[in-house]
Amino acid sequence: MRLIGLSPNSLIVKPSQLPSLVSLKPHIEIAIVHAALTIRTAILHEPTFMREYNEHWRDPSRTNFIWLGLLFSILGITMLAFHQYGEPPEYEGLSESLFQLYRMRTAQCLLSGDVAKCLPYTVETLRFNATAELNRKDDNRRGLWIMTGVIIRAAINMGYHRDPAQSPGISVLQAEYRRRVWSSVVSMDDMASFLGGFPRTMSAIYSDTLEPRNLYEWELSEDMTALPPSRTFDDATPATYLIVKGRLFRELGRVADFNSNPNLGSYETVLEIDRAVHDAYESFPPYMKVPVAAVPPTAGAGETEALPRLRSLANFSNLSLVGMYHRGVCTLHRQFLAKDRADGRFKLSRDRCIESALGLLAFQEGLEPAFYRISQTRQMLMLGTMILFLELALRRKAPDEEGGAIPSSSVLLHALEKSCALLEDAIDGCDEAKRVHQFLVGMLSSFRGGPGTTSGTTSGAGSVQTEPLETPEQISGLTGSPPFDLANGGFSFEKSWSEMDFDWVRFSLYTLIHRGLSLTSTGYMGYLYRRV
Repeated sequence: MRLIGLSPNSLIVKPSQLPSLVSLKPHIEIAIVHAALTIRTAILHEPTFMREYNEHWRDPSRTNFIWLGLLFSILGITMLAFHQYGEPPEYEGLSESLFQLYRMRTAQCLLSGDVAKCLPYTVETLRFNATAELNRKDDNRRGLWIMTGVIIRAAINMGYHRDPAQSPGISVLQAEYRRRVWSSVVSMDDMASFLGGFPRTMSAIYSDTLEPRNLYEWELSEDMTALPPSRTFDDATPATYLIVKGRLFRELGRVADFNSNPNLGSYETVLEIDRAVHDAYESFPPYMKVPVAAVPPTAGAGETEALPRLRSLANFSNLSLVGMYHRGVCTLHRQFLAKDRADGRFKLSRDRCIESALGLLAFQEGLEPAFYRISQTRQMLMLGTMILFLELALRRKAPDEEGGAIPSSSVLLHALEKSCALLEDAIDGCDEAKRVHQFLVGMLSSFRGGPGTTSGTTSGAGSVQTEPLETPEQISGLTGSPPFDLANGGFSFEKSWSEMDFDWVRFSLYTLIHRGLSLTSTGYMGYLYRRV
């Protein structure tokens, strides 16, 4: 099993090498009560887990490696949340190193416990470990996709793909939590495939496991004999986010399948997938539709009302779902952005793509600077900015075709400038934001300064002097973006996902240069293409 960023020697473990859980008890209790775990623990029944936790203290020798791995995985994602969203005083300056420690301990327990033995909590531990990998600041899309394949196979090995109602030996409580675990695993497959541009594993697997019910934890007990009816989404239970996310990601997985298909699919299929993605988004309960200050297509370039910053992980998770919706729309329709100029059939794709690109930039409105440390956040932002830059470049290429384009070029530029200004505000708290900001300033100066401009300032929001841009290697290493290969006139995909092919715009570097865009800016266009 591949465990990202850990050397094989570091994973060899003896029981005596594991730290005493007595020394970890304060950390564990903080993790259990920490509100940020509300969403993550939808796949764990807390009363059952606490009973097992107390049993461990009575006789630690009876505890197996997998259960210890589960405990370490919970500690790991808690420390990661502390590091990214704010450290309590007792963990100030310690959370990142503790996350790395618990991450290694989780991997050690998984290897020593042997995931092929089908011990209880094997899939849950793997799934929590994947959550930690997903939220790291570095780009690990390929590793996450490979890890997801391991999780799916472990789940199938334990029968999670078959609905437990057909198995009389499984209690009602266990059956419902198996459905939740399977839903979480399938969502991870959909998301990892979508983010990485790879085919889904689940598309080739038959499963009859039902969707979990929207129930509160207090409605579930170990001695129950029947499940109560599922609640509507008006009731925000711990399972609500899991169910809503599963429905959206199932459709995003179809986007991944469509883009991975070697045979060109029909445009009717694109429209059908678009409707399915939109319907999944519309099914969100109102309290999960975090408002974003997107610029409406008919609006001018005036300022939009500032939104309050998101300070809780739960609100950020809801906002991330909205961002994933817009990302899905952009990924599905971006290949038709340039084609619309030659064939009016694709106007819907162009409109949807631009609208969602603006939505991705509006995603920034409520973010604390700390959220830029997450690679997904930066990638969502970069996908939106590159689509808008491309649209502006296409309009510059054929200005007579723009006419009364809605939204106007001034609206698109204003959105990009505002995005740049928000990044500038985050520079002090996030080094990654500084590098992205430098790149955007260079790109904006090219569009604001006219043909041939290679430096200067942007105008309007976020006007700053263009600082020297990072080298291609530095930017590519920061963002995990495909390096730009000047000799081949496009992107190299040795270290990135095949979906980010520059052919989707049919708009080469040489065309940009011939139309007067700065080589300094254009040469960096590829470095900020990211998985978002």
